[in-house]
Parts: sequence; structure tokens; C-alpha cells
Amino acid sequence: MKVAITGSNGFLGKYLVKACLDSGFEVTALVRKTADVSQISSNDLLTIAPIDYDEISSELKAIKNDVGAFDFFIHNAGKTTSINREDYTNINTKLTGRIVDAISETGFLGPEGKLVYISSYTAQGPVGVDHPVSCYGASKKEAEEFFQKCEFPSIIFRPTAIYGAGDKAFLPLFQAANKGIYPLTRPDQKMSMIHAADLASIVVQDMPTTEGIIHVSDGHTYSHTEFRDTLSQVMNRKIRNIRIPSVISKISLWFSDIWHKVSGGTPNLTLEKFEEISQDWDLHDDNSLEHANFNIAFDLKKGFEDAYDYYTKNKLL
Repeated sequence: MKVAITGSNGFLGKYLVKACLDSGFEVTALVRKTADVSQISSNDLLTIAPIDYDEISSELKAIKNDVGAFDFFIHNAGKTTSINREDYTNINTKLTGRIVDAISETGFLGPEGKLVYISSYTAQGPVGVDHPVSCYGASKKEAEEFFQKCEFPSIIFRPTAIYGAGDKAFLPLFQAANKGIYPLTRPDQKMSMIHAADLASIVVQDMPTTEGIIHVSDGHTYSHTEFRDTLSQVMNRKIRNIRIPSVISKISLWFSDIWHKVSGGTPNLTLEKFEEISQDWDLHDDNSLEHANFNIAFDLKKGFEDAYDYYTKNKLL
């Protein structure tokens, strides 16, 4: 069976490619023409296809004419952090719409083909809110509509926070912990997680037989105390809480956003993202969780060890 995957060179994309290859799929890794593909798994079943998203219809048509129709299309590419609302709209929403249209126009999928979208639990919103609270979450929810309305069967995955080797979102937390500090603003906050390898395995397991929206976590609710204590075990050092008033964090991030707008950079954490992640995300308490019986390979300790080894080997700490 053949599967095409967008964003194959990204953090989660590399795990999706590996999981599909391990399951015997013929994988076409779709990447931007300027992308670094050195970290994508090497395999005889893998084809790396650089594409221009501005010419997505002609690009997909050429690939389909070369190798035939595909069984699955996994749309994983997207913008996760930006200080400009337009980036989320243009990349997560509008580009997704163009991709879905191009798949239909070109016959990229066979008659039994299925669309797979890697969305985010932010499209649902934090516990007790039930709507997106960020531009990122809103853009992912809007993108989901293209899959729900298309002519092909589709499955939408809404994972909670994704972590593991290769992730950069949790790097600031590890950097602080490496200095013996655990910064927190809400001691009672509830969080949920999923290791990228487990998420990729769930995607490959479910996409042949399941449709609709699937919420995904590792099935546990975590506290800051568990995060801190696990980091302390993994790093073999004492880590103490540093309580940072929320208003101080917001003021600091507001100035950071301004600076990055002027300099043209992208911060690891924006003010909007901070306000989003500071809420409760104990996903497994939601009745929509479908994976209580899935064999999670990475508990929090093993997952943090995996991430810590990556950060250390790449001299990021």
C-alpha cells in the first residue's frame, strides 16, 4: 500500500515516515524543495519528493502519473508557532484547502483511498472551554472542515502535547531544569502528553479502519510536580520550583513578541501560546479518548529520557 506524507522532515513527520515504513508501506515523503531531509529514515520503500506548495496540483499530478494512485494521504505539515495570525491562516487553513482540492482534482488517491489529517487538541480547546483559544487552534479547526466535507473518507487525529527526541517546544523546560530550576505559574495545572513515536503508531494502526475525529494522549493526567520529579530522576539532579507570577511571564513574553516582530525571528514561546498552554489539558478525562487499550511504549520517564538524550547529544543543553 502507498502513502504520501506532508511535512515528512519535521519533528512528527519523521516518526510518521518511520512508523509507515516499519508497517510495510511504500512511503512518498513530501517536503519543501529547500527542506533538510538528512534525518528522514532511509529505506528501499521510501521516496523523497521535493514539492512546491504553490504548484500543488501539478506537483501531485506528476507524482501520481509516475507511481500511480495512493491509498493514504497524511497531511502533517503546518505552522505551530508564529507571532503573525496570517501565518496560521495561510499555512494551516488555506494551504490545507488547496491540498485537499488538488488531491480531488488529480485523482491522487485511488477509489478506496483515505485522507488523514494531523490536527491538534487545541482545535477542541482546553478542558471546560470547548473551543479554540488561540489562532493556531482556530486555524487547525478550520482546516479540519476541508477533510470533513471532502469526497474521500477521512480520519482526523487531535493529539495533545507531543514530545520526544527532535522536539523543540519542551527544550526551554529542559534547559531550565538543567540549571536546577523548574519555572511554574499554575501549580495546580493539569496536563496530558503523547510521545511522537506512540502517536505515529496510533496513526498507522487506525488509519486503515477508522474515520472521524480521534483524540489522542497517553491516557494520563500529569502535574507540574510529576514533571519536575521525573526531570530530576532523568537528569540526576535536584530541581527546585521557581514560582513566576503569571503577569510577569505575560509582560516578558509581550516584550519578546515585539522584539521578534522587529527582528523578523520566531520565538520558542509566544504570549498567545503561553496563555493557551497555561490552561488545563487533561485530555484522557474527556470521554472522546479512543485509545485506552493502546499499548503506550513511552511513559513520561522513558519519554523524558528520550528527549534528554537528544538535547544532550545535539548540545542544546
